[in-house]
Amino acid sequence: MPGALPYMGLFKDELSTLLDLAQACLGLTLLFPCPWAMGNPNGSFHACESDFILNQVWIGHKFENCRKKSDSKEKTTKKKMEWRPKNETANILNEKQEPEVGHDPPPYPIPLDKGEPEAVTITEDEDEGYTENKRKELWKNLSNHKVPSPWCVLGDFNTILHLDEKIGGTQVSREDLQDFQDCLNECGLEDLPYEGPKFTWTNNQETGRRIYSKLDRVLGNVSWVLSFNLKVYFKEEGISDHSPMILKSLVQDRKHASFKFCDMWTLDPHFPNIVAEIWDKDHQGYLMHQVVQKLKQLKEPLKSLNRNKFKSLDDQIEETRSRLNAAQGVLRKGGSNPTDLKAEKELRKELQMKMKARFLMWTHQSKVDWISMGDQNSKLFYAWLKKKKYQNHITTITDSTGEVKEGKEEVAKVLVDYYQNQLGKMEMTEDISKDIVDMGECLSIEQQMKLISPISPEEVKKAVFDGYSSGFFKNQWHKVGPLITNAVQEFF
Repeated sequence: MPGALPYMGLFKDELSTLLDLAQACLGLTLLFPCPWAMGNPNGSFHACESDFILNQVWIGHKFENCRKKSDSKEKTTKKKMEWRPKNETANILNEKQEPEVGHDPPPYPIPLDKGEPEAVTITEDEDEGYTENKRKELWKNLSNHKVPSPWCVLGDFNTILHLDEKIGGTQVSREDLQDFQDCLNECGLEDLPYEGPKFTWTNNQETGRRIYSKLDRVLGNVSWVLSFNLKVYFKEEGISDHSPMILKSLVQDRKHASFKFCDMWTLDPHFPNIVAEIWDKDHQGYLMHQVVQKLKQLKEPLKSLNRNKFKSLDDQIEETRSRLNAAQGVLRKGGSNPTDLKAEKELRKELQMKMKARFLMWTHQSKVDWISMGDQNSKLFYAWLKKKKYQNHITTITDSTGEVKEGKEEVAKVLVDYYQNQLGKMEMTEDISKDIVDMGECLSIEQQMKLISPISPEEVKKAVFDGYSSGFFKNQWHKVGPLITNAVQEFF
């Protein structure tokens, strides 16, 4: 099991309750080490191995001072920072190399380098508890370490982020949370998708004095979310007061995706001809059956259009932009012949079309309304979409016996068994008595006439657009509309 210590047969969260080990908060350029490894960094950390370049920030936190308020009358000392440089011999770790973190820092600060990350240690005097001013210093220091590269900050923050993240104890006001919220906004950090208990800390007191809070969390910036497919798992605290955290990579099962129409296909000039070729073919049967068959036959040509024209849109956009820049460079040098001007105009139009196609593709996948008001090429949008995807990804589930099941097939089996148990088995029922039905209220003559009245083409068009919100029907209604209208009218 991850997190086991080889020399004592204990786990980090258990060891921290027996020995006076500080809790850890890691800031990582890439994933290493895993967040379940709580405590001060060891001289040689054997918990796991990695291929990643690391950038670590350790924040001291004594177990007995957890949630402890300092006496304002006591003399306070200034927080000190110790800066630790990177290991000059091995920052890039492979399967045969184990990371080492030293314990003797140099007497001078070393700033974070944008190219190669530094390993930094931030410690705090442990003879005093947390005060408001000390927290503000901590948030300011964290903001100073903000980096544009992939960044993950995790551990015990000793404060909550939202009002609903605490049960019991002294009530927290919105003003108490403002500094932490401002810090995360400044750093561009937010919670990663997670599973498990919402409250990660408890004071382990008896009934009436028990407090639950979400003090431990895993935060990442936009670059981190875009770079890694990771999800956080919180476990029960056991004999500790904090829940252990596990960052786990999500492996996506490759499967045949069902057909979904994308609005970007309508941008291609050949799209109307593809639809017309299929729609003009004759089919036998009821009109609605003809509509269904034509829509089915249209899938393969549209898939082919997607493969040939809309595959690797990012690469296509960059290639078209390079050609446009080259054409504009020729014009700047004095070229003004009609051929060059026409080529520049066509490339500009092609680039705009492909950029709009990429935006429509991501908008189609996001299924959110707010993107229409946002930046059409925002990294934040892509990161939000990816985060939403993995937050909805069910990787583990607890069955009726309390056993945790993991894996696609096991999770699916638990879900099916649960709903089969909820719905029960089919039982024989008696036919409804006509006499009982006649005792109820009936439709008026006017209502009956409305039900049997012919359906107008305008009503059909309105129902299709409002019900499906499909770009296909809106774009090609002049072609497919008459048949669909006749099919609906035939049905009624």
